[in-house]
Amino acid sequence: TLKNSLNNPKSSGAGLRKALVILQFSISQVLIICTIVVISQLHYFNTGSLGFDKEAIVTVDLPESDAQKLAILRNSLSRYASVKNTSFSLNTPAATINRWWDVFLHPSDPQVMQNTENKFIDGHYLPMYGIQLLAGRNITERDSTQVIVNETFLRQIGIDNPNDAIGEIITFWGRKVPIVGVCKDFHSLSLHEVISPLLLWRNPGLFQKASFKIDMAQATQAIAKIEHHWKESFPNYYFTYQFLDEDLSTFYRKERKLSRLISLFAGIAIFIGCLGLYGLISIVTTYKVKEVGIRKVLGASTGHIVYLFSKGFAVLVAIAFLTAAPIGYYLMSRWLQGFTYSIDIAWWVFVLAALSGFLIAGLTIALKTLRAALANPVEALRNE
Repeated sequence: TLKNSLNNPKSSGAGLRKALVILQFSISQVLIICTIVVISQLHYFNTGSLGFDKEAIVTVDLPESDAQKLAILRNSLSRYASVKNTSFSLNTPAATINRWWDVFLHPSDPQVMQNTENKFIDGHYLPMYGIQLLAGRNITERDSTQVIVNETFLRQIGIDNPNDAIGEIITFWGRKVPIVGVCKDFHSLSLHEVISPLLLWRNPGLFQKASFKIDMAQATQAIAKIEHHWKESFPNYYFTYQFLDEDLSTFYRKERKLSRLISLFAGIAIFIGCLGLYGLISIVTTYKVKEVGIRKVLGASTGHIVYLFSKGFAVLVAIAFLTAAPIGYYLMSRWLQGFTYSIDIAWWVFVLAALSGFLIAGLTIALKTLRAALANPVEALRNE
């Protein structure tokens, strides 16, 4: 184009150029679809319910599980309105560390040892995390052999109604222990994983996590109070804390990296596609510069000329989208199958991808065609 030595755009080379533009925009559209789906799945992970409250909760690792020190810490913090609740446990409801698994026996299958996850909790654990009790009661400070189980645990032992489970005896750690409560299922891992059978009971000697429900409007003051009384109870240890919701977000680090990577490649592919489209429209406008001049002399408007150039390229972009849509759907369907809990690929994903493609192509075409349409026709026709 710069050398002004162009072949006829209807030659065999024109077909190859159009095919390349379609290929470039097809790749762009596939990556746009993938980006939208990955971001939507990541949003689902971040906002989907885990079955418990994760907001405004500060957690601190316990250096030692001293019942007297923990009681003093809780009583000291209960005086402040900014610290709404305090709980000590083995770990938080969803955690990748300090996860204990064990086996138990139940009369439904007395010869087979069945697996369950254990969580050691105190009486403040369920209320603070908003974990719903479906039947029975909460753990108390006097309980040592009573347990709470989740819905999945009940299904494993063949009980459908939570109320029927109250008083059931299981053999656990060599002891016969009664079920005193049934809680609603919650995710003890990320949304990548299925919910496991779960058994919750009080074992203060194994507490390794302190959790504090705070008033976020007074977060700075609350954390300062927690740190002050923490250092009184554990003067020989550093105080480090983290917010539970931020900790849980690390479950999806891989998906965030994938989202950034696909977005980067989508941007590169869109840029390359726009270069190809711009090159093709440059060839056409340069070849038809005299035709444009004649049309303008005969009264054609700028909008009409832009339309004449754009309609052919809109067809190319439409073909690219129709090619990319099934490919993008297939790739993302396969990717989503790797998750236990995932979104459905909605129709609006493809509408948004198509609109994005047409908008990007439209701006690229307009950049060149408007220049041609606004050019002085005398310059184009003066040598005729």
